[in-house]
Amino acid sequence: MSAADRPETFVAVDGTALAYRSHFAFINRPLTTRSGEVTSAVFGFILALRRILEALEPDAVVVVFDPPGPTFRHEMYPEYKATRERMPDDLRSQLPRIDEYLDAAGIPRLAVAGFEADDVMATLARRAVEVGMTGRIVSNDKDLMQMVGGKLGVVTLGKASEPPRLMEAGDVKESYGVEPDQIVDFLALTGDSSDNVPGVPGVGRKTAAKLLAEHRTLEALLDAAPEMKKSKLRENLLANRDTARKSRRLVELVTDVEVDDPGSFRPRPEDAAALNALFEELEFHSLKREIPTVRPSDTSGYERVDDGKTLAALAKRLRAAKAFAFDTETTGLDPLRCDLVGLSFCTEEGRAWYVPVGHRDAANVPWDESRTILKPPLEDPALRKWGQNAKFDLLVLRRHGIEVRGIDFDTMLASYVLDPSRRSHGLDDLARDFLEREMIPLKSLIGTGKSRIPISEAPIDEVVNYAAEDAEVTWCLRRRLEPELEAAGLDGLLRDLEMPLLGVLADMEESGVRLDTEFLRTLSARMERELDVVRGKAWKAAGEEFNLASPKQVAGLLFEKLGLKPRRRTKTGLSTNAEVLAELSAEHEAPALVLRHREIAKLKSTYVDALPQMVNPATGKVHTSFQQAVAATGRLSSSDPNLQNVPVRTWEGREIRKAFVPSEPDWVLVSCDYSQIELRILAHMAQDAPLLEAFRNRVDVHRSTAGLIFDVPVDEVTDEQRAQAKTINFGVIYGMGAVNLGRSLGISTREASRFIDAYFGRYPGVREFIDRTQARARETLTVETLAGRRRPVPEIASADHRTRAFGERIAVNTPIQGTAADILKMAMLDVAKALKREKLRARMILTVHDELVFDCPEEEREDLVDAVKRAMEGAMELAVPLEVDAGWGANWSEAH
Repeated sequence: MSAADRPETFVAVDGTALAYRSHFAFINRPLTTRSGEVTSAVFGFILALRRILEALEPDAVVVVFDPPGPTFRHEMYPEYKATRERMPDDLRSQLPRIDEYLDAAGIPRLAVAGFEADDVMATLARRAVEVGMTGRIVSNDKDLMQMVGGKLGVVTLGKASEPPRLMEAGDVKESYGVEPDQIVDFLALTGDSSDNVPGVPGVGRKTAAKLLAEHRTLEALLDAAPEMKKSKLRENLLANRDTARKSRRLVELVTDVEVDDPGSFRPRPEDAAALNALFEELEFHSLKREIPTVRPSDTSGYERVDDGKTLAALAKRLRAAKAFAFDTETTGLDPLRCDLVGLSFCTEEGRAWYVPVGHRDAANVPWDESRTILKPPLEDPALRKWGQNAKFDLLVLRRHGIEVRGIDFDTMLASYVLDPSRRSHGLDDLARDFLEREMIPLKSLIGTGKSRIPISEAPIDEVVNYAAEDAEVTWCLRRRLEPELEAAGLDGLLRDLEMPLLGVLADMEESGVRLDTEFLRTLSARMERELDVVRGKAWKAAGEEFNLASPKQVAGLLFEKLGLKPRRRTKTGLSTNAEVLAELSAEHEAPALVLRHREIAKLKSTYVDALPQMVNPATGKVHTSFQQAVAATGRLSSSDPNLQNVPVRTWEGREIRKAFVPSEPDWVLVSCDYSQIELRILAHMAQDAPLLEAFRNRVDVHRSTAGLIFDVPVDEVTDEQRAQAKTINFGVIYGMGAVNLGRSLGISTREASRFIDAYFGRYPGVREFIDRTQARARETLTVETLAGRRRPVPEIASADHRTRAFGERIAVNTPIQGTAADILKMAMLDVAKALKREKLRARMILTVHDELVFDCPEEEREDLVDAVKRAMEGAMELAVPLEVDAGWGANWSEAH
């Protein structure tokens, strides 16, 4: 059948459900604009709807919403949906924005007074099939499964990474145990707690499916009930005949709502200007990038340099300019493994040059010649260089024989300092947001997926324009960003902290850390045996074998076979996440064993089995990448591998750290770690007398807190009381409320609330600091570290209590955690200077949270520890002393 002969497709999308789903997908980290407008639901809605339209390619489409006010079902049964919470204010406020998007995107929308969206979608889809179209209803609502059959199917949504799933008759049978035409009777029996549909007490999904398999319909079942053998089920069926019939009327969809013909809902052309304006207002920079309304970049001023004479003239121009932007093109994303393909340079807006050195079918300037000519200007510290993620280019060129000096501006870091909460600091996004400029996409050169080619094989003229534009945009961005940094008083933070740190991090990445791969292989086998033991125990506790790695099987075992009470529901079913399993562990042994199995399996796959594959064959080391522009608090993070998440309190985590070893036989690893730095910063900021006194007198602050809270002498504090006080101390920093504190301590919310009240009663300065900090944040919608780093907190002004609570937490946490991050960065700069000044061979190789790790000759160990402690403890002057704990050993675990 040709495309022209295929029946047209009509798609009805449940807009209300999609908005809810999108809103709650971001509930733990709401998206907001700088003015405080919450945009989570709008952003998620747009992404999900685009995914739906791409997958289904409809000829006609309509997004259907529930109307305001009651429907005919409320008149039939006033308690209908009475148990549902009121729509959150922050979601309700976003619905007009969703309407704006649909209108600008040309996608029809509809709501019919008195009828739910399900009824309208059912009506339209049925009529579409009647006129020869293929009907599709996009919704995860089980009520709609009653419509499945023939050319009408229901499409459900899973994870964002998964394509939409078409539910046909066989899928309904597999999922619910009944045919689509039995769904109404099925729901009449089971009821629906989300809609407050009562059903028949004691009849669950399995029972309902079994009864309908035997009797086919609800009416036949009710007629047969008097003849059933005496049982609780028979009693419930007889006593709830009317309730079951009423439930059936509630869940049966209306399919004759007065609406327009399905074929009339055809999409209109997009209003690009309206979409552009909306995305700009909502700060949807990634979506705005896709709208072809921004002027294309002018590439007429870009030149290709393909001979030594022209390259020499370029080098002379770079020297005369005194400052230039530069960029590299490479064969990959690992600067310590990739090959150099070309370099681009810019000295003024509108002009840039590309030097090909590694293209397959193009004239290259041989690298030996290029290096000789470009080395002097690139290595001259008097010539200022500007880059975007310049650490990458620095490492690439270092491997190719050029030590770049004089990098004094990085546009990625400048953007990060200006607004660490931005979703992206990538060059394309910065060009769009600050220069209103659409850049050439890389995929237009090299393709995507299986058709992707290396950039060295792309047409050279296209690469010239693409690469030269990178350098020119970087040049223009500095001109745009630098005045904003100065106006905000943030230029010093970039110049004096982030830019110098770039070079220190590059040195650390290049140094890398040696791995004992044989030890990891042994550990992998040991962990596999441990997994077998845990699996066996779990099967024994459960009374049957099941797949511990399958959330679906785990949920079925815990909530159906073992009868444990579900804690929460996700989009795909009952949750079995770590928090739920931890709660259920108090009731049965199986959840604890599942949780234990998951923890071991994740560490094994993420680190034990993966780390050996990350060893660079040229160096025999692992070279993690340190990220400066990721965490909104200012903290450094790492990737490939991510070393932030290696646990230190479990034996598996400690064993993994044993695999990190010195690079030389007579060397050791040295770990220097700030002691309770965030609590010390809290004491300084709060100026709380008891907390200041505890740190100044070098008292165990957790034991001191326990003594105050439990009203006992410090020397009589038990280990359990100290552990509880420690949880409270750090809980205050992270804005932990009574519910979460109670869950962490395994106590009631009331008792946790009493602990919190006692804490603030003993540390009144902390309470005042929190109140003061949050009040200032509400006025300015920003918070600030002691070093002047700023973070926007528009969430604190939200009308939604969950979003506002999130803003209140980060308003307190960011100044503390951000100051700790700034102190560590200052210390790293001082340590790097000390290593050079004292001519130590030791190398700084890792940083994780508040810890620095060094690869050090044994004979230098004492000198290194002295130098590092001086630098770290003197990085910033606080009202309490900064203290550093140092350790060393044959591996990272021993050192820490």
